[in-house]
Amino acid sequence: MGDNALSKAGDMNDNSLLSEESLIAAHPGIAIAFNFKGKVLFLSPKARDLRDELASGEAKDVQQLIKEVIKKKKTVTGTVSFVYTGKQAESTLEITLIPFPERETFLLFAHDLSLDRNLRNALVDSRQRYKDLVEISSDFAWEIDETGHFIFVSPRGALGFRAGDFINQKPADFYLNHIEPEEAEAFISPKSGQREVWVKSANRTPACIVVSNLPMITQEGTWIGARGVCRDVTEDRLRDSALERAYQREKLLNQIVTVIRDEVEPLNMLNVAASATAKGLEGVGCRIYRHFNYCGFDTAAEYGECDDPVILENTLTTFSADHESEEVELGSMRVLAAPTQYNGEINGAIALFRNVSDTLWTDDEKLLLIDIANQLGIANEQIANHEHILKLSRTDSLTGLLNRRAFFEEDVPRRIRRLEFSKEHAALIYIDLDNFKAVNDEFGHQRGDDVLIALRDLLLETTRPGDAIARLGGDEFAVWMDGMSEKNVKPRVDKILEAGRTLKKLSEHQKPGLGMSIGVAIYDANSGETLDQLIARADGAMYEVKKNEKGNFAIAQSPGTTLSEV
Repeated sequence: MGDNALSKAGDMNDNSLLSEESLIAAHPGIAIAFNFKGKVLFLSPKARDLRDELASGEAKDVQQLIKEVIKKKKTVTGTVSFVYTGKQAESTLEITLIPFPERETFLLFAHDLSLDRNLRNALVDSRQRYKDLVEISSDFAWEIDETGHFIFVSPRGALGFRAGDFINQKPADFYLNHIEPEEAEAFISPKSGQREVWVKSANRTPACIVVSNLPMITQEGTWIGARGVCRDVTEDRLRDSALERAYQREKLLNQIVTVIRDEVEPLNMLNVAASATAKGLEGVGCRIYRHFNYCGFDTAAEYGECDDPVILENTLTTFSADHESEEVELGSMRVLAAPTQYNGEINGAIALFRNVSDTLWTDDEKLLLIDIANQLGIANEQIANHEHILKLSRTDSLTGLLNRRAFFEEDVPRRIRRLEFSKEHAALIYIDLDNFKAVNDEFGHQRGDDVLIALRDLLLETTRPGDAIARLGGDEFAVWMDGMSEKNVKPRVDKILEAGRTLKKLSEHQKPGLGMSIGVAIYDANSGETLDQLIARADGAMYEVKKNEKGNFAIAQSPGTTLSEV
């Protein structure tokens, strides 16, 4: 509508216009008086925004209605929507145009439908939002009447049941064999609140639901039913339970591992581990095995009541590197066993024992034993390394026999302490090769090593399993024999000398060739003789033989007497 359309009305009656102006000015809504040329004569306060839109030419739908009423001279109504300039919200107006042909004027009345429509949309949206929230926040909503029967359940049902399965059923009756009667009270409690209930789903698996109950009470205080929602928290509770069990496993494992690591003596680690494992997992006994040179399992530690180790070892031989655990019944024992590994190689096993009348092993206990087995795999490797280092420190690198330190500082003193109680005699035998230097000089050190190894072999063959043999250094060897008097040591030494004659072939053409000289000292616990004195007597006897007649042996006289050569 252009500027010409807003020109003066001209011949209007001023008094009538003034009366209409006062009425429109008092109008609480939108009201505008126009002449037939489209000029605004007067308007209500709330109509100013619409007037501005008409003047700017933006309210095209309203202008169309104005043209129509001017043309038809009849009342025109319509609903238009537009956005006021500078405002983002859309406005919807219900417009009524009433003409007064005799005055060549018409009135525009507009009712703003925006608020009503927004309220209606908000109501619809809030109802949908409420419905959506109920659907996503709860597994099902329900209502119970005054008789205690379900009269409504969410259409999708719950826990594998259809919604119709609930209707006209009481909670206790419906959940018969699915819920305990006292748990069913959560649905009909006269007090509002939440309660966690364990039930069984349609497939009879355990399920945990949180029942939120809102009782309906009359003004007189009579219970007439209840409404509420249920939320399935089974996964949350199972996850919480799994985390708690994992925490308890970790806690118990840390306790057992700490006990093992606090043990200073490596060889006692496994004994401590067997005890801690049996107590921690409520077993009547525990046995730990080590796998030696891949030749089978040997018992390394044992605590409490265990079955025959040989029978179980047959089961352990079936273990592979990817084997986790094995549960078997052996006689009156129920056994849970797991291999111990290091770098993917089995180096032992652990077996836990219970009586067959005791409870079965749980999955958590099986997992814990596997974790303990993994720690024991490291402990077994540490013990093996310790033993290897100990062996290197105690043995001669060439012959594998005890070295001087292990022989005189550890083995012989321990044997002497035992003799102080048994009062038996023992023999210390010193052996020195004759003409060994000549073999080394002529044939080289490799031939010399061959001689020393040959001497080791013949000493192992001519002594008893319990005797101690050592290489003291160079071509000097020593043997300790428990339970030997002067009388019965002679045939033993003769046997060694006889075997020693085979060494001559290693000296080939040399004259007089390889041989050995032997000195013997008999130890008597009642004599009060020290170890150093005993060594001096055996060494002196051996050198006496080398000085007088090589290839023979001599027995040293008792302390304080002279040597007697045999």
